[in-house]
Amino acid sequence: MADFPWNNNFGTPTPAPAPVDDSEPVNEAGQADDSENWSASDEDSQPDVQPEETDSVDETTPDREEETSVKGAKTTRRKTVKKNSSFPHLEAASYAKIKDMLDVLSDDRTANIAKILCETSKTDAPVLLEVLTETKTRKRVAEFSKFVKELAGAQPSDLKMRLAFAFMEDKTLSKTLFAVLNAAEPDRGFGRASGEPMKDVNAVAEHWGDGVDLSVVEKLKI
Repeated sequence: MADFPWNNNFGTPTPAPAPVDDSEPVNEAGQADDSENWSASDEDSQPDVQPEETDSVDETTPDREEETSVKGAKTTRRKTVKKNSSFPHLEAASYAKIKDMLDVLSDDRTANIAKILCETSKTDAPVLLEVLTETKTRKRVAEFSKFVKELAGAQPSDLKMRLAFAFMEDKTLSKTLFAVLNAAEPDRGFGRASGEPMKDVNAVAEHWGDGVDLSVVEKLKI
């Protein structure tokens, strides 16, 4: 068959029709399957991103529980310390002695000596005990107890030397010592401190005799 000139009546060339493909028809369903396979393959190639919200909840929840438990433990410890601290400035080993001191302070002579060392006019055992537990009073009683221990059993010459050094070093010590000696041995007649070191030394040595029992001062230490 001769080729037909594909020209329109206006002299413009008309494109030839597309050749007919005698091959098997395209399976549209197959194309759809390929499209789905491609989409699935494309999705598989994407990075696997895990949601972080669940992990965030799991991580924060134990922390809050732990924080709550820690705060609760701290609160419990504070309550326990407060409950057991009637005298917060004392160690636990001192509580047993405090009970015994209530009996010691029931003695009039001991109470008078404690009143002098506590620098108070009160003689009630509970009041004296409270003052004796104060840090300042405890230090004063400890120092005075050490001083009178050095005087115990001292010879007259040695006694005067110790008293002279002590009175010159601490101007108020002679007044305290005379007051304690008069409370411990009111019949000795030690008198009162004059404020002159050597005069006070001679007055103490004159009435000292074989010594004065001041062991009660040691019982007032806490």
